[in-house]
Amino acid sequence: MGGEPEQKREVFIQPPDHVRLFRQPTRLFKMVLECPEIESFTALDAWLKSALGIDHEPCICLIPRNAMNSQAGRTADLAWRCLLATRSLLNASGIPVFDPGAVVRMEPNPQMPSQWLVTAGLAHIDEIVETCYTLALQSAVSMVRFRLQAADVPPDSKQLFSEVEKQAILPIKRMVISGKSTIPLLRAAYDLDIPFLHLGAGVYQLGWGSRARRIDRSTTESDALLGAKLAQSKVWSARLLRAAGLPSPTHGVAVSEKEALDLAHLLGWPVVVKPADADRGEGVATGIDCDDALTAAFQAAMQTSKIQQVLVERQVSGVCHRILVANDRVLYAAKLLPTQVVGDGRQTLMQLILSANRIRQIKAPWLRSEPFPHDALAEKTMRHSGFIFETVPEAGVTIPLRPVQSTRWGGEDEDVTSCMHPGNHAIALRAAALFNLNVAGIDIISPDLSKPWYENGAVINEINFAPTLGDGPVSSKYIPVFFQDFIDGDGRIPIEVFIGGDEAMAAAKRRQSERMQTGIRCFLTGQTLTMDGTGSEFPLTFQSLFQRCRALLMNRHVEALVVVVQTDEWLYTGLPVDRFECVITSSQSLTSWKFPDQAVPPERVRELAAAVCERASNRRPFA
Repeated sequence: MGGEPEQKREVFIQPPDHVRLFRQPTRLFKMVLECPEIESFTALDAWLKSALGIDHEPCICLIPRNAMNSQAGRTADLAWRCLLATRSLLNASGIPVFDPGAVVRMEPNPQMPSQWLVTAGLAHIDEIVETCYTLALQSAVSMVRFRLQAADVPPDSKQLFSEVEKQAILPIKRMVISGKSTIPLLRAAYDLDIPFLHLGAGVYQLGWGSRARRIDRSTTESDALLGAKLAQSKVWSARLLRAAGLPSPTHGVAVSEKEALDLAHLLGWPVVVKPADADRGEGVATGIDCDDALTAAFQAAMQTSKIQQVLVERQVSGVCHRILVANDRVLYAAKLLPTQVVGDGRQTLMQLILSANRIRQIKAPWLRSEPFPHDALAEKTMRHSGFIFETVPEAGVTIPLRPVQSTRWGGEDEDVTSCMHPGNHAIALRAAALFNLNVAGIDIISPDLSKPWYENGAVINEINFAPTLGDGPVSSKYIPVFFQDFIDGDGRIPIEVFIGGDEAMAAAKRRQSERMQTGIRCFLTGQTLTMDGTGSEFPLTFQSLFQRCRALLMNRHVEALVVVVQTDEWLYTGLPVDRFECVITSSQSLTSWKFPDQAVPPERVRELAAAVCERASNRRPFA
């Protein structure tokens, strides 16, 4: 079993029901599969759901079922599950493939009668090397085959997951630039039918031309570099907040144990100790109330700090709340709760913890939350709330296992957007504006966010540049609202296609003129000629219609685009976009892209026209 890419970039097959299957650019891959001997995939589907979070979707196969025998049908169903697993592994590695793919062709292996050669369509993201897809597909095939092996005892998933991480996920991650927000944000864009392009280095363009916007994780083109620089320093961000009259922590910087002790005695117990330059909660210690504890906390923080500076900070009462500001508005507010278990009235705390971890272990490691701890810190945290491991808490009672939430320890979020006091809402907006950040995570420590900061002593603990979006149910819920403010509609500009020879070019120029007369900056492009929104020639380095279209999609001056197709280039390169507003065809023949002195055979013209028209809202011949 294995997967190898074909050279053709995009699949040009129109299904009988005319449903647009391929919203993302698609490349063909080949798999060699053994026909499964089982009659049902129920057990495999249950494992795919529990371990990988893959919901069952009806098999997309472009081969009519009545044209396949039972062996071919079962093999197609197996190939389909391999495609779904491949998509899951690519997402886990930071590659935004969301189309499920499709089984395109199947034929028996002449060298091995029990095997089938399967050709499948799989979404392909620009600027991602081919090796990533091959590794994901091969691992997915191996993983599905492993789970199908008949045995009295189910195969050990721990060993399987270890191999998948080693052979696919970790190598792919080394080749891909991505972040925790990349997949959730782009998946939401896909669900909202917002097109996107990968520009490289993990930067994605959403939308086209004048309506396009760019993101990198949760950062946008509107985030100020200087604001990001200040926000990434706890010392300088606190000073800037203080200078602007906003509530900020009282702290000092220590580079030695003596300085740390002096600061703690000056500020008064309890204090918080943390590295001046770390994030994710690494090296942070709270509730420090004596010299010995401070010394230990200082040493731990110093080991984490790259600049060898530690903050000793007066601890304020309350819980950390994340207020997410985006596009000049508060998107949501979440109370950050530590990792905790919920009593059921029957099990001890230790039993609850072990049970929760057993459920967690079923999932693939890359999909798991942080483990529920039962260490010394968990015991100390529980005792502070009046519990021990042997306690049987009443049903519904929550017991924290960590003093605070952090990226390192995990935790849960509680949506408190609706109950936030306007005063806290206002300082979050002021803080984001102070740092010139379009997207910012404003962390406020407050006993109660429904009370104003100036009454209960709340402080802005931190300004987070590039805060994670989509890492939990609360954050994910508000991503569509983020896009409503971030991009105009679905980000598309009108694109019209004229297919034909000189007649098509003449008609396209007339259409461009009509558009320009209404005040729209309409560009026109063919394979060798591009004209700007004034009708003047717009020089580009390409002799390629695909590349010229892509270049214009990245141009903010382009409000509409007229495209003239006079060769069969798109049958080699694929289509530059997933949708056209209108396609106008003529009876004139096309010229071969690879052999300019030859005409394109009629069957290839029909194939090209079908591919383009399948992506069009409207089609018609020349008037």
